[in-house]
Amino acid sequence: MSLLGWGARGAALLTIIVGCDAEPVDPQPAGSMAPATIGRGSLLSFGVVDLGLPNGAVASTARDVNDAGAAVGWFEDAAAVRHAVVWDAQGTAAEVGAPSTAVGASSEAINSGGEFTGYAKDPATGLSAGFRAQVAGGGVVAPLPSLGGPSGGLAINDAGDIVGWAADASGLRHAVLWPLSGGIQDLGVCPGGSGATARGVNSSGLVVGSCDLPGGHSVAFWWTSTRGMRLLPPRPGEIASTAAAVNDAGAIVGTSADVAAVLGVQWD
Repeated sequence: MSLLGWGARGAALLTIIVGCDAEPVDPQPAGSMAPATIGRGSLLSFGVVDLGLPNGAVASTARDVNDAGAAVGWFEDAAAVRHAVVWDAQGTAAEVGAPSTAVGASSEAINSGGEFTGYAKDPATGLSAGFRAQVAGGGVVAPLPSLGGPSGGLAINDAGDIVGWAADASGLRHAVLWPLSGGIQDLGVCPGGSGATARGVNSSGLVVGSCDLPGGHSVAFWWTSTRGMRLLPPRPGEIASTAAAVNDAGAIVGTSADVAAVLGVQWD
């Protein structure tokens, strides 16, 4: 299993976990590659790879990684402006999009074929726009169609279908699907909702996400092309839910919450 995150100096990290235990890991000195002894004498062997900072960067975060080891995320420059970045399987970083047209940006998700998605702000309008790009494409991005307002790509499946959000001209945020074949499909907003965001899509086109409701609560949803948008309610007695990801078997994970706590849940 591979985990993504950021280090104390702001550099993105890729941590490769070979084995693990339910007990907490004993702290290791910075840069140590030695196996760490954890609960009940079991062994955790790991290595941490510093993905590094692109030229001019002062911090970075990795957001996703594919099976080939290519990672995507963002870096921040000295002016505190975020730029989208991709690290290839050899750890070489490349800024995504030209600096003049892709500031305030992040790469959010990457599939097994090296195609990835995210968002970047247009400096002329200040609006975010979703994009599609390839690891092998030299950082060149293709803007995704909009609904008349800002947008952002958040997840991509291995077929190249992207999901995320797009606002219409009135500012209402819709959950959307950008198929590999082109165009944009409006997945809508839950009845009575004040916005929606798609956060995951599997290989069969099952989309999951959440709708914003009056009062500041959210409710999870799933969507298919044949059945449309259906709600995923929270646990009994709780008031809000979100769906964050879905696998190819159709298992959906996210959160269920009441006023006191938020808990991870799975719908299947």
